Amino acid sequence: MDSITYSKRIILSLATIMVIAVGSSDVLAAEPVNTSMRLSNEAVTRPKRDQIITPNLETKLTSRPNTEIKVWVFFTDKAVFDKSGFAQAAASVTLTDRAQRRRAKMDKNMVVFADLAVPNHYVEAIENLGAKHRRSSRWLNAATFELPARLLEPISDLPFVAEIRPMAFYQHIPEPEGDSRDDRFDQALAEPHALDYGESIYQLEQINVPAVHDLGYTGLGVTLTIMDTGFRKTHDAIIAHLAENRLLAEYDFVYNDSNTDYDDGDWASETSHGTRVWSVAAGYADGYLYGPAYQANFILCKTEDIRSETPIEEDNWVAALEFADSVGTDVISTSLGYITYDDPANSYTYEDIDGQTAIISIAASTCDGLGIVMVNSAGNSGGLGAGSITPPADAHDILAVGAVDGSGTIAGFSSLGPTYDGRIKPEVCARGVATLCAHQSDDNTYANYYGTSFSAPLVAGAACLVIEAHPDWTPYQVREALKASGSNTANPDNTYGWGIINTYNAIQYDPGCCVGIVGNVNGVGGEEPTISDISALIDYLFINRTPVDCLPEADINQSGETFPTETDLSIGDVAVLIDYLFITGPSLGLPNCM
Repeated sequence: MDSITYSKRIILSLATIMVIAVGSSDVLAAEPVNTSMRLSNEAVTRPKRDQIITPNLETKLTSRPNTEIKVWVFFTDKAVFDKSGFAQAAASVTLTDRAQRRRAKMDKNMVVFADLAVPNHYVEAIENLGAKHRRSSRWLNAATFELPARLLEPISDLPFVAEIRPMAFYQHIPEPEGDSRDDRFDQALAEPHALDYGESIYQLEQINVPAVHDLGYTGLGVTLTIMDTGFRKTHDAIIAHLAENRLLAEYDFVYNDSNTDYDDGDWASETSHGTRVWSVAAGYADGYLYGPAYQANFILCKTEDIRSETPIEEDNWVAALEFADSVGTDVISTSLGYITYDDPANSYTYEDIDGQTAIISIAASTCDGLGIVMVNSAGNSGGLGAGSITPPADAHDILAVGAVDGSGTIAGFSSLGPTYDGRIKPEVCARGVATLCAHQSDDNTYANYYGTSFSAPLVAGAACLVIEAHPDWTPYQVREALKASGSNTANPDNTYGWGIINTYNAIQYDPGCCVGIVGNVNGVGGEEPTISDISALIDYLFINRTPVDCLPEADINQSGETFPTETDLSIGDVAVLIDYLFITGPSLGLPNCM
């Protein structure tokens, strides 16, 4: 037997053993950041950490045991441990038609582990120790509590508690101040369009939205979620959405009611920021203001209490993400920025800006796997220099958006990358200098505002147009189309990312059959390869010779370069996939599609 034949048999045997082992297992083991496992339709467990209580909380436990703190408690499981238990729990979960249609793009139009409720008896056991329950997160398999630090130790002793972490606080990114409208192009140079955009023509023409509107795309049928402060729903730029029944759902996560407009007891400015952001993404007032997605459907989430010094507590924000998913959102726009923990000693450092440490970034990264395009402001801390983005803009698989002025020059306040793990941030840019918005003071006032809070909703609205044009595209394809349309694609950097988007070019984008990294041999689900892709490749090479639909996805080692043929597929490609999935792991890295 020659060495090549022997190697084939060894690798084939190893792959077969792995297929059998994984296929027969009733439970998957996962860490909290392992999104792919949490989005599987199997029971998932995670081990208790060696150090269950984080070091900063341990310090509080020993030095200030009676101090009231707010914490995340992560659980080892959801009290389901096999396929029958998972099926029983899944039977009680209902997915809306909108959510199922969106998830179908990711091959996840069924209940997944992240949909299962956190076990009530786990929460009650912690409450019985004296803690006050705040919220539970299905996605993270965790719950938040208020408690005296002395309870940390008995909670950590519970057999189903995997880890305890402090809760962080956020706010919508503070707006920098600006003067008059600067560097705007001459409106006379713009092509005539069917709509009268008023002064919003400046911010829309820069990202080539009017040309897309001229094609008939308006966001119709696409659902956009805005997570922000309250919303003045009677403003002229917004009222049409209610009149035409496009507001699908709303929830106030501050007061826990279904009204996101002004509430008794709110400050007069409670609806200010949210109103501006909604109008930029989807304003609908002819002659005054249009947003890119002016005929989309909407979900409104009030997550910020501006009366507080720590206006957004991250469990409310995570709850809003899960709410938007359940209703069936396609795109989420948020202008969140990290402030600090309640104790500065607990605060994140630059080393934590890796998309896998901040809880809120882990939650944001989950959106992609469920078919949701997540858009977040890059931040307004550009004056701090490189690496000035903060969670959740550091998340994987989202669009962090920087701000430019009317001439296309980056705004001095726009936060910069890279992330600590070296990824480019922001991904793209749009107008964030003197952006025209609805003003909350009354129903017919408009004003110019500054900040990445207003460039992000422009990109979110543009993403709605791309989805309307290509409803079968995954979030990855939408993001890639917008990035590929950018003004800086030749040399993406940590100032502009891939540059100012061109929405018209984005909807013309041809993603080809290969998307993202190689390895999706069977063409099912997202870009991340699985054991079934190994099986498909083995089937083609050694068993039934079942054709592979996308050769570039199957040419893992890219021996065929840009245009591989069937002869380029080999046992070497199987070996790389096995190494990536089961030996070296994701750190091995897989090449991007050519």
